[in-house]
Amino acid sequence: MLKKQILTVAIAILAITGGLYAQSANSLVGKWQANKDPKRQVEFIQLADGMIEGKAINSTDKKIPKGHTMFQGFSYDAKTGTFKGKMQPPDAKISIDATASIENVNVLKIVGKKLFMTKTLVFTRIK
Repeated sequence: MLKKQILTVAIAILAITGGLYAQSANSLVGKWQANKDPKRQVEFIQLADGMIEGKAINSTDKKIPKGHTMFQGFSYDAKTGTFKGKMQPPDAKISIDATASIENVNVLKIVGKKLFMTKTLVFTRIK
């Protein structure tokens, strides 16, 4: 019985600390590839002012030039454990509100919303 309790507590601690990684303010920084097209890659960097931006580093889509800033002004929201900023499609002159969340250490989900439209992008961290 005591072994089951210890095991339960250990699993709970692992679950809680595993979730804390997603709440790190710099966990977004790094190189990511789109799940739908692994050749579409973006690199998130932290700027001197603390904001995070994401630039295309590789793409099969000719509309997305290398170096295009696709994500800008992202900052960590400790209250929600997510990053909030803007998504800038290369073929449109609009800015879309975006929320990025680290689903686990290697999975990034970005949801862009404009009026009644929503676009979800899923990326995997490049090692």
